[in-house]
Amino acid sequence: METAQLNGELRVALETDSKRKAWIMPNHPLFVNSDEHSDMFLTTYRFRNAYEDVLDRHELGENIWDERDRILIMRYFEMMFYPPRRLSLSQWKNNVDPTVRIVRAYKDRRWKGNNKRPYEITLVLDDGAIVQLNPNEILNKYFHILNTVGELRNSNL
Repeated sequence: METAQLNGELRVALETDSKRKAWIMPNHPLFVNSDEHSDMFLTTYRFRNAYEDVLDRHELGENIWDERDRILIMRYFEMMFYPPRRLSLSQWKNNVDPTVRIVRAYKDRRWKGNNKRPYEITLVLDDGAIVQLNPNEILNKYFHILNTVGELRNSNL
């Protein structure tokens, strides 16, 4: 995305971010169209660090209630592209909401070993599933889908 296309507040934040060169990839504005939080989680580096900050501030098993922290968790969950509820075609036709929602978010031990980050945020969903956030996997999946959706939609096959 061209810097000229970004709104003023977002552009200033991108230019003044002291950590902008520390990430292994170019800064990528996330959620540019957010009215309330246009620069809250601006770059992949800040977005990931905000997650680490949530982990640092919470005790093991503690629920996440702070509004900004919950927004971060919801953004990560949205970026996971968690599958929608299983609906019949007639339910889709009748506009039944397929969205799965977060019931509880809390700090938990990782299910799989990770020496660098032994804790993750665990989500209990309203469909009964329990999932764990992993920022590296989520960002990888998000950027892959972001880069391929345009190609799929514009395919001549």
